[in-house]
Amino acid sequence: MVSSDKLTFGIYQLPPGASFYPPDVHAGDEVYYILKGTLTVLNPETGQCIEVNQGESILLPKGAAHMGSNFTAEELSILWAIAPQIWDDDGAPLEYRGEMKLLKFGDGR
Repeated sequence: MVSSDKLTFGIYQLPPGASFYPPDVHAGDEVYYILKGTLTVLNPETGQCIEVNQGESILLPKGAAHMGSNFTAEELSILWAIAPQIWDDDGAPLEYRGEMKLLKFGDGR
């Protein structure tokens, strides 16, 4: 990870079956570019779930709660960047205080 007062970026890796939790919420916009593997991103506030594959990117706007999982058998590598700042003056949140929403697939059975 490398950081300045205007940009923070790094490479994050998740082994097969791993997730990052609790959900992150940042004080700046965050971009993920998938170097290797497939990331499944969940917005716990809306229940929206997006799969991002190798060579693709996703923008996570400032303040958007998100968590990610690697549901594949391959290691996942993410190049990420947050601008202009990663945390507000209070620092990193230690827990997620919002309500977790999950969407049902298909007809809900």
